[in-house]
Amino acid sequence: MFENNRERAVDYLNTWDNIYVFDGYAGWDPKYRIKARVVCAIFGEPDYNADQLPASRFTEGVSSTTSVEINFKRMNAIILGMEYAGEMKKGAFSVMARVGQLSLHPPANVGIENNDATLFCGLSDMGKTTLSAGPRRKLIGDDEHVWSDDGVFNFEGGCYAKCVDLSAEKETEISNAVRFGSILENVAYNPILRVPHYVDVSITESTRCAYPIEFIPNAQIPCVVNRQQSNIIMLTYHAFGALPPTCYFAPFIVLHPGGHAEMLAERMSKNDVDCWLINAGWTGDQYGTGKRCPLNYTRMVVHSGELAKAEYETFRVGTFGLQVLTHIEGVPRELSSLCLAWTDKAAFEREVRKLAVMFQKAFALYP
Repeated sequence: MFENNRERAVDYLNTWDNIYVFDGYAGWDPKYRIKARVVCAIFGEPDYNADQLPASRFTEGVSSTTSVEINFKRMNAIILGMEYAGEMKKGAFSVMARVGQLSLHPPANVGIENNDATLFCGLSDMGKTTLSAGPRRKLIGDDEHVWSDDGVFNFEGGCYAKCVDLSAEKETEISNAVRFGSILENVAYNPILRVPHYVDVSITESTRCAYPIEFIPNAQIPCVVNRQQSNIIMLTYHAFGALPPTCYFAPFIVLHPGGHAEMLAERMSKNDVDCWLINAGWTGDQYGTGKRCPLNYTRMVVHSGELAKAEYETFRVGTFGLQVLTHIEGVPRELSSLCLAWTDKAAFEREVRKLAVMFQKAFALYP
Protein backbone atom coordinates (compact mmCIF):
# COMPACT_ATOMS: atom_id res chain seq x y z
CA MET A 1 0.00 0.00 0.00
CA PHE A 2 2.73 2.47 0.93
CA GLU A 3 4.70 1.97 -2.30
CA ASN A 4 1.55 2.33 -4.42
CA ASN A 5 0.59 5.58 -2.73
CA ARG A 6 4.13 6.88 -2.88
CA GLU A 7 4.32 6.32 -6.63
CA ARG A 8 0.88 7.89 -6.99
CA ALA A 9 2.05 10.99 -5.12
CA VAL A 10 5.31 11.25 -7.11
CA ASP A 11 3.49 10.90 -10.45
CA TYR A 12 1.02 13.60 -9.41
CA LEU A 13 3.72 16.03 -8.28
CA ASN A 14 5.55 15.50 -11.58
CA THR A 15 2.52 16.90 -13.45
CA TRP A 16 2.99 20.33 -11.87
CA ASP A 17 5.06 23.05 -13.52
CA ASN A 18 6.21 24.18 -10.08
CA ILE A 19 6.48 22.29 -6.82
CA TYR A 20 7.72 23.49 -3.45
CA VAL A 21 10.56 21.83 -1.57
CA PHE A 22 11.51 22.77 1.96
CA ASP A 23 14.54 21.41 3.81
CA GLY A 24 14.69 21.98 7.54
CA TYR A 25 14.62 20.42 10.99
CA ALA A 26 11.95 19.33 13.41
CA GLY A 27 13.08 20.29 16.90
CA TRP A 28 15.11 23.13 18.43
CA ASP A 29 17.62 20.94 20.27
CA PRO A 30 20.55 20.10 17.92
CA LYS A 31 21.17 16.86 19.81
CA TYR A 32 17.73 15.39 19.13
CA ARG A 33 16.27 17.22 16.13
CA ILE A 34 15.54 15.31 12.93
CA LYS A 35 16.00 16.40 9.32
CA ALA A 36 12.85 16.92 7.26
CA ARG A 37 12.31 17.49 3.54
CA VAL A 38 8.83 18.55 2.49
CA VAL A 39 7.76 18.21 -1.16
CA CYS A 40 4.31 19.57 -2.01
CA ALA A 41 2.26 21.12 -4.78
CA ILE A 42 1.08 24.02 -2.65
CA PHE A 43 3.20 26.64 -0.97
CA GLY A 44 3.09 25.54 2.60
CA GLU A 45 4.99 23.31 4.88
CA PRO A 46 7.43 14.43 6.60
CA ASP A 47 7.73 14.36 2.83
CA TYR A 48 5.49 13.96 -0.22
CA ASN A 49 2.25 15.93 0.14
CA ALA A 50 0.00 15.49 -2.90
CA ASP A 51 -2.79 17.47 -1.19
CA GLN A 52 -5.61 17.59 -3.75
CA LEU A 53 -4.92 14.17 -5.27
CA PRO A 54 -7.33 11.67 -3.66
CA ALA A 55 -6.20 8.27 -2.50
CA SER A 56 -7.47 5.36 -4.59
CA ARG A 57 -10.03 3.20 -2.83
CA PHE A 58 -8.89 0.30 -5.04
CA THR A 59 -5.57 0.25 -3.18
CA GLU A 60 -5.54 -2.53 -0.60
CA GLY A 61 -5.93 -1.12 2.90
CA VAL A 62 -7.31 2.26 1.76
CA SER A 63 -10.91 2.96 2.80
CA SER A 64 -11.39 6.62 1.80
CA THR A 65 -10.05 9.32 -0.50
CA THR A 66 -7.80 10.54 2.32
CA SER A 67 -4.65 8.65 3.23
CA VAL A 68 -1.80 9.55 5.58
CA GLU A 69 0.97 6.97 5.88
CA ILE A 70 4.40 6.82 7.50
CA ASN A 71 7.08 4.30 6.58
CA PHE A 72 9.51 4.28 9.49
CA LYS A 73 12.05 2.15 7.62
CA ARG A 74 12.27 4.65 4.76
CA MET A 75 11.47 7.65 7.00
CA ASN A 76 8.88 8.81 4.45
CA ALA A 77 5.36 10.12 4.91
CA ILE A 78 2.77 10.16 2.11
CA ILE A 79 -0.27 12.45 2.30
CA LEU A 80 -3.10 12.11 -0.22
CA GLY A 81 -6.45 13.89 -0.43
CA MET A 82 -5.82 16.41 2.33
CA GLU A 83 -4.75 20.06 2.26
CA TYR A 84 -4.37 20.36 6.04
CA ALA A 85 -0.72 21.21 6.67
CA GLY A 86 -0.89 19.90 10.24
CA GLU A 87 -0.51 16.30 9.03
CA MET A 88 3.09 17.04 8.07
CA LYS A 89 4.12 18.10 11.55
CA LYS A 90 2.17 15.16 12.98
CA GLY A 91 4.39 12.96 10.83
CA ALA A 92 7.51 14.46 12.40
CA PHE A 93 5.85 14.05 15.80
CA SER A 94 5.34 10.31 15.17
CA VAL A 95 8.88 9.80 13.86
CA MET A 96 10.35 11.41 16.98
CA ALA A 97 8.40 8.95 19.14
CA ARG A 98 10.15 6.09 17.35
CA VAL A 99 13.67 7.29 18.14
CA GLY A 100 13.39 6.82 21.89
CA GLN A 101 12.26 10.26 23.02
CA LEU A 102 8.85 11.16 24.44
CA SER A 103 6.72 13.18 22.01
CA LEU A 104 3.90 15.10 23.67
CA HIS A 105 1.17 17.47 22.47
CA PRO A 106 1.38 20.29 25.04
CA PRO A 107 2.50 23.89 25.23
CA ALA A 108 5.44 24.41 27.54
CA ASN A 109 6.78 27.32 29.54
CA VAL A 110 9.38 28.02 32.19
CA GLY A 111 9.32 30.22 35.28
CA ILE A 112 11.24 33.49 35.04
CA GLU A 113 12.34 33.40 38.67
CA ASN A 114 12.90 29.74 39.58
CA ASN A 115 13.33 28.18 36.10
CA ASP A 116 10.66 25.52 36.74
CA ALA A 117 9.52 23.96 33.46
CA THR A 118 5.83 23.08 32.95
CA LEU A 119 4.03 21.09 30.25
CA PHE A 120 0.30 21.68 29.54
CA CYS A 121 -1.22 18.47 28.16
CA GLY A 122 -4.70 18.34 26.61
CA LEU A 123 -6.77 18.32 23.45
CA SER A 124 -7.59 21.39 21.36
CA ASP A 125 -10.00 24.01 22.72
CA MET A 126 -8.99 23.54 26.35
CA GLY A 127 -7.19 26.85 26.64
CA LYS A 128 -3.64 25.46 26.47
CA THR A 129 -2.24 28.24 24.31
CA THR A 130 -3.88 30.94 26.41
CA LEU A 131 -2.78 29.41 29.71
CA SER A 132 0.81 28.84 28.63
CA ALA A 133 1.39 32.48 27.59
CA GLY A 134 1.67 34.99 30.40
CA PRO A 135 3.91 37.70 31.83
CA ARG A 136 5.22 35.58 34.73
CA ARG A 137 6.59 32.73 32.60
CA LYS A 138 8.66 32.36 29.40
CA LEU A 139 6.96 30.50 26.55
CA ILE A 140 8.91 27.61 25.06
CA GLY A 141 6.16 26.77 22.57
CA ASP A 142 2.39 26.51 22.30
CA ASP A 143 2.09 23.02 20.82
CA GLU A 144 4.19 19.90 20.24
CA HIS A 145 7.27 19.23 22.36
CA VAL A 146 9.72 16.47 23.11
CA TRP A 147 10.62 15.51 26.65
CA SER A 148 14.14 14.26 26.07
CA ASP A 149 16.73 12.74 28.37
CA ASP A 150 18.15 16.26 28.84
CA GLY A 151 15.03 18.43 29.16
CA VAL A 152 12.31 19.72 26.84
CA PHE A 153 12.34 21.35 23.42
CA ASN A 154 9.78 22.61 20.93
CA PHE A 155 9.16 21.06 17.51
CA GLU A 156 8.29 24.26 15.67
CA GLY A 157 9.24 27.85 15.13
CA GLY A 158 5.88 29.41 15.85
CA CYS A 159 2.46 29.21 17.50
CA TYR A 160 -0.98 28.16 16.25
CA ALA A 161 -3.63 29.77 18.42
CA LYS A 162 -7.42 29.61 18.26
CA CYS A 163 -9.05 32.93 17.43
CA VAL A 164 -12.72 32.53 18.36
CA ASP A 165 -13.76 35.60 20.40
CA LEU A 166 -10.13 36.73 20.56
CA SER A 167 -9.69 40.04 22.36
CA ALA A 168 -6.88 42.03 23.93
CA GLU A 169 -8.72 42.02 27.26
CA LYS A 170 -8.92 38.21 27.52
CA GLU A 171 -5.75 37.14 25.69
CA THR A 172 -3.33 40.03 25.50
CA GLU A 173 -0.24 38.18 24.29
CA ILE A 174 -2.05 36.35 21.48
CA SER A 175 -4.00 39.42 20.38
CA ASN A 176 -0.80 41.47 20.11
CA ALA A 177 0.82 38.69 18.05
CA VAL A 178 -1.74 39.17 15.23
CA ARG A 179 0.19 41.58 13.03
CA PHE A 180 2.22 41.64 9.83
CA GLY A 181 3.97 38.28 9.56
CA SER A 182 1.15 36.28 11.14
CA ILE A 183 -1.38 34.23 9.16
CA LEU A 184 -5.11 34.09 9.90
CA GLU A 185 -6.91 30.88 8.94
CA ASN A 186 -10.70 30.64 8.43
CA VAL A 187 -11.18 34.07 10.05
CA ALA A 188 -13.88 36.32 8.54
CA TYR A 189 -12.74 39.91 7.96
CA ASN A 190 -13.64 43.21 6.38
CA PRO A 191 -11.69 43.21 3.07
CA ILE A 192 -11.76 47.01 2.79
CA LEU A 193 -10.70 47.91 6.32
CA ARG A 194 -8.70 44.66 6.70
CA VAL A 195 -10.20 44.15 10.14
CA PRO A 196 -10.80 40.56 11.33
CA HIS A 197 -14.13 39.57 12.90
CA TYR A 198 -13.18 37.05 15.56
CA VAL A 199 -16.77 36.55 16.73
CA ASP A 200 -17.86 35.49 13.24
CA VAL A 201 -17.77 31.68 12.96
CA SER A 202 -19.70 31.46 9.69
CA ILE A 203 -16.78 29.65 8.03
CA THR A 204 -15.96 27.39 10.96
CA GLU A 205 -15.46 27.61 14.71
CA SER A 206 -11.90 26.38 14.20
CA THR A 207 -10.43 29.79 13.40
CA ARG A 208 -6.68 30.03 13.88
CA CYS A 209 -3.72 32.35 13.81
CA ALA A 210 -0.17 31.20 13.07
CA TYR A 211 2.65 33.49 14.11
CA PRO A 212 6.40 33.27 14.84
CA ILE A 213 7.17 32.56 18.47
CA GLU A 214 9.23 35.76 18.51
CA PHE A 215 5.89 37.64 18.45
CA ILE A 216 5.40 36.60 22.10
CA PRO A 217 7.44 39.15 24.10
CA ASN A 218 8.74 36.76 26.76
CA ALA A 219 9.37 33.71 24.57
CA GLN A 220 12.39 31.56 25.44
CA ILE A 221 14.63 31.48 22.35
CA PRO A 222 16.12 29.06 21.48
CA CYS A 223 13.02 27.08 22.52
CA VAL A 224 14.90 24.62 24.71
CA VAL A 225 15.12 24.06 28.45
CA ASN A 226 18.07 21.88 29.40
CA ARG A 227 16.61 20.70 32.67
CA GLN A 228 13.95 18.19 33.59
CA GLN A 229 10.30 19.04 34.11
CA SER A 230 8.99 20.33 37.41
CA ASN A 231 5.26 20.22 36.64
CA ILE A 232 2.81 18.60 34.24
CA ILE A 233 -0.62 20.20 33.91
CA MET A 234 -3.23 17.77 32.55
CA LEU A 235 -5.98 19.97 31.09
CA THR A 236 -9.36 18.52 30.25
CA TYR A 237 -12.57 19.89 28.79
CA HIS A 238 -14.90 17.86 30.97
CA ALA A 239 -18.56 17.86 29.89
CA PHE A 240 -20.05 15.84 32.78
CA GLY A 241 -19.42 18.41 35.50
CA ALA A 242 -18.31 15.61 37.82
CA LEU A 243 -14.64 14.68 37.48
CA PRO A 244 -12.11 15.79 34.88
CA PRO A 245 -9.86 12.84 33.86
CA THR A 246 -9.83 11.91 30.16
CA CYS A 247 -7.61 10.05 27.72
CA TYR A 248 -6.82 12.47 24.88
CA PHE A 249 -3.55 11.16 23.46
CA ALA A 250 -4.92 8.64 20.93
CA PRO A 251 -5.25 10.99 17.91
CA PHE A 252 -1.55 11.83 17.99
CA ILE A 253 0.28 8.54 18.48
CA VAL A 254 1.07 5.56 16.30
CA LEU A 255 2.47 3.28 18.99
CA HIS A 256 0.43 1.45 21.62
CA PRO A 257 -0.72 3.99 24.25
CA GLY A 258 0.80 1.83 26.96
CA GLY A 259 4.28 2.46 25.57
CA HIS A 260 3.86 6.24 25.75
CA ALA A 261 2.29 5.97 29.20
CA GLU A 262 5.26 3.95 30.45
CA MET A 263 7.72 6.51 29.08
CA LEU A 264 5.77 9.32 30.72
CA ALA A 265 5.52 7.51 34.06
CA GLU A 266 9.22 6.62 34.01
CA ARG A 267 10.27 10.22 33.39
CA MET A 268 7.87 11.55 36.02
CA SER A 269 9.12 9.09 38.62
CA LYS A 270 12.80 9.54 37.81
CA ASN A 271 12.62 13.35 38.00
CA ASP A 272 10.08 13.66 40.85
CA VAL A 273 7.61 15.59 38.68
CA ASP A 274 4.36 16.95 40.10
CA CYS A 275 1.26 16.29 37.98
CA TRP A 276 -1.90 18.40 38.26
CA LEU A 277 -5.29 17.68 36.72
CA ILE A 278 -7.11 20.91 35.78
CA ASN A 279 -10.72 20.97 34.54
CA ALA A 280 -11.35 23.71 31.98
CA GLY A 281 -14.80 22.29 31.21
CA TRP A 282 -18.15 22.33 32.96
CA THR A 283 -18.97 22.76 36.61
CA GLY A 284 -22.21 22.86 38.57
CA ASP A 285 -23.91 20.26 36.35
CA GLN A 286 -23.45 18.74 32.92
CA TYR A 287 -22.91 20.53 29.62
CA GLY A 288 -26.07 22.47 28.74
CA THR A 289 -27.08 22.93 32.38
CA GLY A 290 -23.91 23.90 34.22
CA LYS A 291 -21.44 26.56 33.17
CA ARG A 292 -17.95 26.64 31.73
CA CYS A 293 -15.18 27.08 34.28
CA PRO A 294 -14.03 30.72 33.77
CA LEU A 295 -10.64 30.86 32.06
CA ASN A 296 -9.42 33.64 34.33
CA TYR A 297 -9.76 31.34 37.35
CA THR A 298 -7.98 28.52 35.53
CA ARG A 299 -5.14 30.89 34.69
CA MET A 300 -5.04 32.06 38.31
CA VAL A 301 -4.65 28.49 39.53
CA VAL A 302 -2.00 27.56 36.98
CA HIS A 303 0.13 30.71 37.36
CA SER A 304 -0.29 31.18 41.09
CA GLY A 305 2.75 29.10 41.99
CA GLU A 306 0.68 27.85 44.93
CA LEU A 307 -0.36 24.38 43.72
CA ALA A 308 2.40 22.54 45.57
CA LYS A 309 1.65 24.45 48.80
CA ALA A 310 -2.16 24.47 48.59
CA GLU A 311 -4.61 22.50 50.74
CA TYR A 312 -6.20 19.28 49.46
CA GLU A 313 -8.78 16.71 50.49
CA THR A 314 -9.30 13.13 49.30
CA PHE A 315 -12.28 12.61 47.01
CA ARG A 316 -13.23 8.92 46.87
CA VAL A 317 -16.65 8.96 45.20
CA GLY A 318 -16.77 6.60 42.24
CA THR A 319 -13.48 4.91 43.27
CA PHE A 320 -11.37 7.77 41.84
CA GLY A 321 -9.51 8.64 45.05
CA LEU A 322 -8.19 11.99 43.86
CA GLN A 323 -6.62 14.69 46.00
CA VAL A 324 -8.85 17.70 45.30
CA LEU A 325 -7.83 21.31 45.83
CA THR A 326 -9.72 23.04 48.64
CA HIS A 327 -8.22 26.53 48.61
CA ILE A 328 -6.21 28.92 46.48
CA GLU A 329 -6.56 32.63 47.14
CA GLY A 330 -9.06 34.29 44.82
CA VAL A 331 -10.60 31.06 43.43
CA PRO A 332 -14.11 30.01 44.55
CA ARG A 333 -13.98 26.67 46.33
CA GLU A 334 -16.88 25.20 44.31
CA LEU A 335 -14.70 25.31 41.20
CA SER A 336 -12.25 22.84 42.74
CA SER A 337 -14.59 20.83 44.95
CA LEU A 338 -17.08 20.15 42.18
CA CYS A 339 -19.82 18.63 44.32
CA LEU A 340 -20.31 21.99 46.06
CA ALA A 341 -21.46 23.54 42.77
CA TRP A 342 -24.25 20.97 42.28
CA THR A 343 -27.61 21.65 43.89
CA ASP A 344 -28.62 17.98 43.55
CA LYS A 345 -25.89 16.08 45.45
CA ALA A 346 -27.43 12.67 44.69
CA ALA A 347 -27.38 13.44 40.96
CA PHE A 348 -23.72 14.42 41.28
CA GLU A 349 -22.79 11.08 42.86
CA ARG A 350 -24.71 9.19 40.15
CA GLU A 351 -22.80 11.09 37.47
CA VAL A 352 -19.45 10.34 39.11
CA ARG A 353 -20.19 6.61 39.33
CA LYS A 354 -21.40 6.59 35.74
CA LEU A 355 -18.15 8.24 34.71
CA ALA A 356 -16.13 5.62 36.62
CA VAL A 357 -17.81 2.84 34.59
CA MET A 358 -17.01 4.72 31.37
CA PHE A 359 -13.35 4.82 32.36
CA GLN A 360 -13.28 1.10 33.06
CA LYS A 361 -14.66 0.42 29.59
CA ALA A 362 -12.21 2.82 27.99
CA PHE A 363 -9.20 1.25 29.72
CA ALA A 364 -10.31 -2.18 28.51
CA LEU A 365 -9.48 -1.08 24.94
CA TYR A 366 -5.77 -0.90 25.85
CA PRO A 367 -4.84 -4.18 27.58
